[in-house]
Amino acid sequence: MGNYENWKEEYYKKEKVDLKQYFSEMDFELLKKMNISILDKIYTENEFEQLYSRILNFYNTDSDEPKNLIINKNVTREEIDYILKKIEEINAKYDF
Repeated sequence: MGNYENWKEEYYKKEKVDLKQYFSEMDFELLKKMNISILDKIYTENEFEQLYSRILNFYNTDSDEPKNLIINKNVTREEIDYILKKIEEINAKYDF
């Protein structure tokens, strides 16, 4: 198998991140408030990056201000920042 095939297998199929090791029940509830569903499984790098992107999507690219707060008034900027920090720590740990 070539390098691309190895990378593809690793990226899309190898389960790496068990979010239950990093998130509390409160964290999962917060993600739910953000309309982000978390599956009871170990995430691949691809799945984790999709989750990371969904959280980053709360920020307006022009201003670093959360843009979805108007739509979802149940989530504060501090809560978004809190979850984003946790996601970035996991991202750094696995060197994604």
